[in-house]
Amino acid sequence: MRTILFSLTIVALAVIGLKAQDLNIHKTDGSIITIPLNTIDSITFIESGVSFECGTSTVTDAEGNIYNTVQIGDQCWMAQNLNTGTLINGDVSMTDNGIVEKYCFDNLEANCDIYGGLYQWREMMQYTTQAEVQGICMEGWHLPSNVEFTTLVNYLGGTGVAGGNLKSTGTIESGTGLWYAPNTGATNNSGFTGLPGGFRDTDGSFYDMGYFGVWWTSSEDGNSHAWDLDLYNNSDEVTLETDIKTLGFSVRCLKDNE
Repeated sequence: MRTILFSLTIVALAVIGLKAQDLNIHKTDGSIITIPLNTIDSITFIESGVSFECGTSTVTDAEGNIYNTVQIGDQCWMAQNLNTGTLINGDVSMTDNGIVEKYCFDNLEANCDIYGGLYQWREMMQYTTQAEVQGICMEGWHLPSNVEFTTLVNYLGGTGVAGGNLKSTGTIESGTGLWYAPNTGATNNSGFTGLPGGFRDTDGSFYDMGYFGVWWTSSEDGNSHAWDLDLYNNSDEVTLETDIKTLGFSVRCLKDNE
């Protein structure tokens, strides 16, 4: 069910009802329900018949960017990298300033439009350290933990082959994809469509677009490092390893369990 909150206050209701002290609700069976206005804080309208179907339905972030979704086993993933926030230069560190910030490879917004944004771990987490937190994801979605990424990898055959199932197909050289050849084993059988967005280094430089895709998890490995998932152009393997939190990596969101 899709819920739309109109936040009608008592004042607004009083204007609509002029001097009325009660809200009368007329039901289809002819009966009337009377509710005193001073007991109403807000009204929630429920739009019936609208449901979310992973793989068919899309999800929209606060900026209006629309993302496809994909069901992989028992998990519902975004099928595209997150691209939300205000672009800042790669040589500027992200800070807890109340504004979601992102890096774009080579400081070009056009690269974010294709590969999504790159984020430092703390910015992605919105400066908490709780695994599986919402962070910069949309409501009803969260940042996957290392355990949840491991579940994904195991479902797709384990670290030795899951990379091929996660990567988008085609190569740059052939004009059919975004990975540099050989893009070993890439089938995208999962529908995850992993892209080689590269990464932002701690000095503000950008590296390995076309060769390497890396996604943060929400799981820490000590105060300065966190876990991430890595895909490569020359292997169908996938690795889960730890890196320093000030690097800029891609982000995927995972739908909350209902």
